[in-house]
Amino acid sequence: MKRATTAGSLCLEQFGKPEAAASFTMRPVPSPAAGEALVELEFAPINPADLNVLEGKYGTLPSLPAVPGIEGVGRIVEVGDTSSAHAQVLGKRVLLPHGYGTWRQYGVAPIADLVVVPESVPVQQAAMLRINPATAFCMLREFVALKPGEWVLQNAANSGVGRAVIQIARACGWKTVNVVRRPGLELELKSIGADVVLEEGDDLAKRISLATGE
Repeated sequence: MKRATTAGSLCLEQFGKPEAAASFTMRPVPSPAAGEALVELEFAPINPADLNVLEGKYGTLPSLPAVPGIEGVGRIVEVGDTSSAHAQVLGKRVLLPHGYGTWRQYGVAPIADLVVVPESVPVQQAAMLRINPATAFCMLREFVALKPGEWVLQNAANSGVGRAVIQIARACGWKTVNVVRRPGLELELKSIGADVVLEEGDDLAKRISLATGE
């Protein structure tokens, strides 16, 4: 198949309202240098942080002009040095590094910064591995040295980060109390490993104490 020479991309030239800040453009498909890979995007979500970037309100902003998009997954279609071990990654699905700019069809990145994702992971889930699961992991591991069987309490437990907290905690042997704002979430969250699910309310502290054996 003949290699594409141009491909679509979103371009952010000035910060502003998300619906107007980024515009579509066609750009030359770059060629990877030694140690780099050309990646064809398969899926790139819209994270709420992406909207903050477009508005110029995120904590770390790119230098303009820039390609927006902080999450995504793609497939390596070309490497810069085919004679090396790097050729073994051709065709692999990879998680893209922070700052790559995922709202485009093609881009290059250092092979060392790419993380191979198993094909068994659904592409939509693979595309969202970089932010929420990493946030949950850091919250659980970087602040307190939890021991097996200890409890973790979180609110907004049905959020993306909250669901990751539940699953990582279960895998590490920690128990979770998960506070939510509406009924009907208990079975859903328990199906992914939640130990206790409680709705917000005036007697929440008492219910938490009872549920965790005080």
